[in-house]
Amino acid sequence: MRRYTSPLIVIVLLQIPLLAFAGAQEEEAGAAAEQATAVAGEGGIIYPTLANYEELTGRTIANYNEAPMLQELVAAGELPPVEQRLPDEVLVVEPFSEIGKYGGTLRLGDMTTVAVDAGGLRRRGLFWSYMNGSDSVPNMATGYEWSDDVKTITIFLRPGHKWSDGEPFTTEDVRFFFEDVLMNSELTPIIPPRWSPEGMPVKFINVDSHTFRLQYQVPYPRIFDVFQRGTFGGQNFVHAPMHALAKYHLGHNSKAAELATEEGFENWIQLYRNHARKGWSWDEDPEIPVLAEWAAVSVSTELKVMQRNPFFHWVDTAGNQLPYIDRIEDVLTRDNEVHNLRIMSGDIDLAGFSTHPEDFPLLKANEAEGNYRVELARTLRGSEAAFFPNLTAKDPVLREAFQDVRFRRALSLAINRDELNELVYFGRAVPRQAALLPEVSYYKEEWGTAYAQYDPEEAMRLLDEMGLETDDEGVLLRPDGTKLSAVINVAVTEGSQVKVAELVSQYWAEIGFTTVVKPTSNPVLHQLVESNESDITVFHLDRAGESFGARGNPYWSYPGDSQFWTAWPWTVWFKTHGEAGEEPPESWKAWMKDWDAWFQTETGSPEYMELAHKVYDFVSSELFAIGTVGMSPWVIVYNEDLRNTPPFATWSSDVDFWGAYMPAQFYFDR
Repeated sequence: MRRYTSPLIVIVLLQIPLLAFAGAQEEEAGAAAEQATAVAGEGGIIYPTLANYEELTGRTIANYNEAPMLQELVAAGELPPVEQRLPDEVLVVEPFSEIGKYGGTLRLGDMTTVAVDAGGLRRRGLFWSYMNGSDSVPNMATGYEWSDDVKTITIFLRPGHKWSDGEPFTTEDVRFFFEDVLMNSELTPIIPPRWSPEGMPVKFINVDSHTFRLQYQVPYPRIFDVFQRGTFGGQNFVHAPMHALAKYHLGHNSKAAELATEEGFENWIQLYRNHARKGWSWDEDPEIPVLAEWAAVSVSTELKVMQRNPFFHWVDTAGNQLPYIDRIEDVLTRDNEVHNLRIMSGDIDLAGFSTHPEDFPLLKANEAEGNYRVELARTLRGSEAAFFPNLTAKDPVLREAFQDVRFRRALSLAINRDELNELVYFGRAVPRQAALLPEVSYYKEEWGTAYAQYDPEEAMRLLDEMGLETDDEGVLLRPDGTKLSAVINVAVTEGSQVKVAELVSQYWAEIGFTTVVKPTSNPVLHQLVESNESDITVFHLDRAGESFGARGNPYWSYPGDSQFWTAWPWTVWFKTHGEAGEEPPESWKAWMKDWDAWFQTETGSPEYMELAHKVYDFVSSELFAIGTVGMSPWVIVYNEDLRNTPPFATWSSDVDFWGAYMPAQFYFDR
């Protein structure tokens, strides 16, 4: 058995110099490295347990402290003392810069009901990791252990850990997720591949109240790549508060169907899913407890309010229970102009998800008046806006065109990435193909350059080679003589993607392909894809790093994933092992076998490298995702009074956005 506990993690600031965003001059990168190293030397250390902290530092924490608002509740008899609220093994954090102060309300402004800024501030994962995927930080867990055959992983939770309502968090909550939710065919009609490699579902084994095992039928080291991402929800979320959700589950409450009718739902499945929403969702149920830093206390159509979790398991090196900040207020803004005005007037303390690169000059010019500072973070996106032609389009003419790789290559060659970079990203992004990040151990340079040069003449030659007809003005025609056209669907909240889509539409018009850009909401975009109604889908290409992206959550490159944008009926076929959907070509079936084999290899082994190349060589040659530019700067806004924030940030799903910077140790110095 191989056991791992991650005794000490110096977190992301030490890695920042390696990730200085592309386009910066060498002198700027050097200055950033010196600054980041200095700050990292002052703090930013995580100790998984108190015993680990004491062993490594020679110091101890004699007493625990709590926020004044919690002291009042303790004095009133409404809350037990802090010593009784913390788990037997606390997680100890040395803050980035200094021990903080309690109090204050952090004001946010989201432009979507997904509540991404509010959700990104809260972590609920068993573990999490950073860019290189090599350092795993325990969170709710304290460690893990693999069997020699790498088929069984044992995970150790924190004894005495509690939900935000004070109820114990135990392996029974994990069992509830696996056996009552994941394995319930009504709640989970299709078990995600990560929980059923080669169609064989994982088995949950309850060892004791804080120890459980996941047993696979095949070696499956990939599962820890999944665990290393901060597990906000969905398929990665391996625990649920059974004591709060059981009454909505027919398997635990025979009257769940009646309760569904009372609450206006068609069935108990809708009832359960509605109450189980958490984290990223604007309509999170405040009655359902969490394990995160802050718990929702009220949600309206325009305002989401969260308050500190009195049972949160982190403390700083002075014994202060985190988080420092009392409350979070997230206002639904909806409009970009209004969002910028709120920032400039000092009404937003922290902004990242709803800021756009083109807003940088405006926001920078008003820093002093708004009492905020603007940072340019580097994204870890392989492409800021990738275009996914629907290979299974319902329109047979579009389907035939999209399935011809020459057409996809022509579309890629028609994009003027250098011009696009200057017009939208101030020349600070990297023109490239939709591909993994160069830092990945098995990366091939050709993946990032494949068909990424601007060559409209070659693009038109490929279209001519396909035998496509054109009119006198060079416009591509369908067999019936009408224009060959498609709709480009793009989420309006996705940063600058609408502007990118409009530029790309113009580039494609120059080679005769007529497209119309249709901005929509993120949920509607997903619905269009899953109903096979989207001609071309635009989305960012993140999760492009080593394990937690490329192998942990490779939604953009893995056809078995629930967010694969390219050919939804094929995805359904893979997910259901051929029981539903549409049968894909033999080449794609062979590709999936390579994926399955790769998931079963040990990270870094010769087999791992060989299969990684096979998997992503196919992605590169097939070009079902057409990239534009990647690794661009991203606008981050901090209130000037907010402390323990990083001076130089990396912004991406790969590092869990705000989660990489431990928002629990942010505080206001006022």
